[in-house]
Amino acid sequence: MTDKRGGVESFLMNTTSSIDSSRVVFDYIVNTGTVAYEDELQKRGSAVIHVPMRAEHPLSFYRYIDSFFKKNANRYDAIWVNVCSLANIDYLKYAKKYGIKTRVIHCHNSRNMDSRVRGLLHIFNKYRIRDYATDFWTCSDEATDWFYGAAIRHDANYRVINNSVDVRKFEFNPLVRSAVREEWGVTDNDIVVGNVGRLHPQKNQSFLIDAFSLVQKDLPGATLFIAGQGELKNQLQTRIEQTGLVGKIHLLGEIKDTASFYQGLDVFAFPSLYEGLSIALLEAQANGVPAVISTGNPENAVINPNVIRIPTERLEGWAEAIKNSIGNRLANSENRFAHSAFNSLSQSDFLEGFFLKAGRQK
Repeated sequence: MTDKRGGVESFLMNTTSSIDSSRVVFDYIVNTGTVAYEDELQKRGSAVIHVPMRAEHPLSFYRYIDSFFKKNANRYDAIWVNVCSLANIDYLKYAKKYGIKTRVIHCHNSRNMDSRVRGLLHIFNKYRIRDYATDFWTCSDEATDWFYGAAIRHDANYRVINNSVDVRKFEFNPLVRSAVREEWGVTDNDIVVGNVGRLHPQKNQSFLIDAFSLVQKDLPGATLFIAGQGELKNQLQTRIEQTGLVGKIHLLGEIKDTASFYQGLDVFAFPSLYEGLSIALLEAQANGVPAVISTGNPENAVINPNVIRIPTERLEGWAEAIKNSIGNRLANSENRFAHSAFNSLSQSDFLEGFFLKAGRQK
């Protein structure tokens, strides 16, 4: 958990909220001052343990986590570390040192998205992870090769844990759609394109702005809403100004209610350069909105027939795909997502059973 409502945070909330909290309770060890969903976590009985950030206060970090695990390891049946790289595996090391028997590492990305130094740390720890983890989970087989190496697939404790969402929260609702679009100031006849993601080079929103500028030439009433926060905000705002589309492209910042956001869209556009398996894409498909996505998204991320997967080398092709997707929203009865392995209810059954078993072993 971090202070952002990103993909990993959404995954954890989607899956753990479907688990019976009278049987399994998760505490969260984090290194930011506050975390996304902190109030909701505490209402479910979870403790949120704040530790110093290793990069900023290394000595304090190591003193704190050594003390924490020494005092508290006997209270826990398992540790479940959700990360986008192996740059920091210290939680697993201390969990092993102080006797937590079930130690899960869970991969959530397919490429280094951090600094070169953290990339090198990832490679170094990639060859040591078996010394500290007992179970090796991944969001997709495609992400596995970079994160662990292909050989891990033969380990008895390797498992693909599909990123998942609760389809009941995202089902299309025309009343919510009307309310959201009224709030945005768009009519029923206007075309709305949307994107959800951190404002980061990985998410490639600058490409989306350029593709949308081509859409806008043919559909001058179209509007693009980008939801998310990140380090590229100022660059993207400058790019919007350069295209002359101020007032037609809006950076919304972080939004708490993504379920309502998808209701208001006519097309979801997601040109990421690479993904493990995007929660935002799953949420969009749970809603039934048509989607245009990059080939940086794995093939198994496509569940619904109204999703177009297209390379980002083709700017004009992207613009055409967005225009061709308008009007292709699936009715709830047609939506395949509810019956897929990406519905969080099916994932939560496994997770609850796994952690209950860890407790019995203890």
